[in-house]
Amino acid sequence: MAAMTPTTIVVTGAAGFLGSRVVSQAIYSGFHVRAIVRPGRGLEGIPWISDDRVEILELDISDETADLGLMMGKAGAGIGLASALVHTAGIIMGSKADHKKINIAPMRRLVEAMQQAGCRKLVHLSSVSVYGYASMPDGSQIDERTPLEPDPEDRDNYCQAKCEQEAILMELAQAGKVQATVLRPGVICGYEHAWTARLGIRKAGLLLQFNPDGRIPISFVDHCAQAVILAVKRTGFISDVYIDPALENLECGFETINVVEDQLPTQGEYLQLLAKSNRSGYRRCFRIPWKLASRVINLVSWLKVLAPPVYRRMPLIGRKATFCARMKGLRYCNARLHDRLGWEPQNEWIDSISKSWIEKE
Repeated sequence: MAAMTPTTIVVTGAAGFLGSRVVSQAIYSGFHVRAIVRPGRGLEGIPWISDDRVEILELDISDETADLGLMMGKAGAGIGLASALVHTAGIIMGSKADHKKINIAPMRRLVEAMQQAGCRKLVHLSSVSVYGYASMPDGSQIDERTPLEPDPEDRDNYCQAKCEQEAILMELAQAGKVQATVLRPGVICGYEHAWTARLGIRKAGLLLQFNPDGRIPISFVDHCAQAVILAVKRTGFISDVYIDPALENLECGFETINVVEDQLPTQGEYLQLLAKSNRSGYRRCFRIPWKLASRVINLVSWLKVLAPPVYRRMPLIGRKATFCARMKGLRYCNARLHDRLGWEPQNEWIDSISKSWIEKE
């Protein structure tokens, strides 16, 4: 009996921090991977670079003239059709125009390319940054039913782009065009990534810390990649939004799943871990009581009404929506990650992250 051909999946941003680990997890799970990388992107040090189970395709998905059909495969063209698309590509920093071109504009064209190839399953990487933190009481819990940010103009371009990406996918899912699993990781860390703005304001060797007891929604990068592949492999699907019964015969829908660790560190605990690993990047730390800081931010927020020009010139961290998103002490639920994907961490996050930092050195 001839051996079965492995199922092909497509991974965008395959050479990135998360994408490269997703490819490794996919190979381990028996998939053939079509790894999409930007033209000219350096691939030094990526472990799967010479693996015959990985097909590397240089393609700029933000280029409106690019043929995204090549990514998904074309019947009769010697390019195997893909059964799923994992979309990790994108930028974190950049102007509004950069995010529009790279993060937002490609979404519809990606789904169109999937449709042309007969592929329905999309696993999209979003972020817990999409939630509306300012309205949440201190110490309350964020889960997938928490309302999204109501004031995106007071958040950074990354948050705005992620909210818009999700809105596009929800629209396309309800139109019967895609079955989208939207994963919302927290702070993806490990290996070369350690610092997070959720720890405070770091400048010139000094750190202003506002909430040492606040929890950080950590997601170790390997554990996040594991969740991605579980979402690809899963056969069942539960849509979180209404789907017209007329579309019930189509594989379509939209669901969101938070991807955070079971035990989350406080800001203080995570800073201690950074200090032990010589990765803190500051010499002195000044702590400002959370109640005092939040009262000041509440007063400053009145400038939005009383003096809009002044408010618009303020740095984002001085705006209530951004300050609360980064500093407020909340709890994060990952029950859906366990229930829907069957996710179990491969190791405790603190052991995994500490080991990855040692390996990086």
